[in-house]
Amino acid sequence: MTSKKKSKAETSAKPFILIADTLPYILNYLAGIFQLAGFEVRAATTSQECLDIFRGAKNKIDIVLLDGAIASDEGVDVILNIRREKPEQKIMVVLEQEGVKAHLMRVGADVIILKPITAEAILQKVNDMLISKEPSFLERKKAKYHHGH
Repeated sequence: MTSKKKSKAETSAKPFILIADTLPYILNYLAGIFQLAGFEVRAATTSQECLDIFRGAKNKIDIVLLDGAIASDEGVDVILNIRREKPEQKIMVVLEQEGVKAHLMRVGADVIILKPITAEAILQKVNDMLISKEPSFLERKKAKYHHGH
């Protein structure tokens, strides 16, 4: 018996993903892919609905996957609110254009991917985030702070 710590994917608990996309057909498509991959999925079509679901289940959610329109909604500031309530939350954003990438990385996105992207590639990126191959927003902030002083 080894004492190696198991990742969430290896234990009985399903990884939990919250997906927010303004387009219902994309949301349904992504939800289906993650369900087939063994995830527990919650879905939202607006920034406010995303935050409401997050607040109700934040201790269980492993990854928040946002589309660019929801991530860029200044009226609700989804990423800033999530970071304030759960600083270690893993957040991925799928963008149409690179224009707001730097801003979203500054406010707290961990990973940003640009469309077009396959469902398999998104699933792979999410799995990489779950097993911490990708540096998180907090890790980047700490590294920047330590290098700056």
